[in-house]
Amino acid sequence: MSLKEGSSLNSLLAPYLNAEIAGVEGKGLPKKSLSQPHLLQLASRVSRRDGVCMIFVDEFQFITKSDQANSLAMSLLLQLISLGPRVVYVANFSLARRMRRRRPEDRHRVLPDPLELLPDASDSADFRNYIVELTRVAPDDFKFEVSEVTGLLHRYTFGIKRAVVELMVGAWAHAKSNRGGRADVTESDVKAAYASSGYLAHRNDVEALWRHSVGGKDIDPDLLNPLRIEDLAGNVVVAQSAIDNFNQRVNERHVESMLTPSERDALAKLAPPKKTKTAGGKVRPLRPGAATKQALLDAFEHVAKDL
Repeated sequence: MSLKEGSSLNSLLAPYLNAEIAGVEGKGLPKKSLSQPHLLQLASRVSRRDGVCMIFVDEFQFITKSDQANSLAMSLLLQLISLGPRVVYVANFSLARRMRRRRPEDRHRVLPDPLELLPDASDSADFRNYIVELTRVAPDDFKFEVSEVTGLLHRYTFGIKRAVVELMVGAWAHAKSNRGGRADVTESDVKAAYASSGYLAHRNDVEALWRHSVGGKDIDPDLLNPLRIEDLAGNVVVAQSAIDNFNQRVNERHVESMLTPSERDALAKLAPPKKTKTAGGKVRPLRPGAATKQALLDAFEHVAKDL
């Protein structure tokens, strides 16, 4: 089941009960007159008859758009639980945070065994294989060695798959728009995509997560798992990874400082354009003392010269 198709009980259960509902209609009961208790009773009977052992609900955060409302989500979950089979639902951290504010009897029913889906590590085979699969969408454009850019992609995305897709799409668009339709996607395109306005929302989240991994406190709570119990040993590993990334960036700056002027100019052409700072206005100090007529005239002359 997926709540992208609808959040009502009828929209979730009816597709799996079409034959049963048709039988009910044949007995003279129109489909739209099925009440929720009748629908739940019918679904429970079908689940026992067919040996259903699990109900899987995806995208559960779409049940409500409100930042505060959680009654609808709780009501629907309790109705699904009442059918009998074990209910497994997938939701983001924001919904879990709202669920934690419910009464204890509700929390005990819907938050008993949480499983956290963590981003892949930068050195994991899963993350590398995911990048390989993405490059197969346009193999003629993504010709770089995956092992050489895996660390960069992970550093720019925190391993979040949606961010990886957005970053690679942005890198592809940058390569094509700046060097023509036959251009290959390079590491410089990935860096330009990371600095682009189109990646701003992901970049803010990624940087906040990296700062939090080394002890930063200023972060959107929806980016963190509200049900996680902190593991001090795990924090040490994450901190070491962040330190290694920092050292790598320092090494990159050191290498850039050793480039020849021509090499530095070539690298600057590949980098995204930097915003120029506007020149600030001149500030003239006010000298203490009584202002005479001549002093005022002199001040006006200085202002006129500046204009």
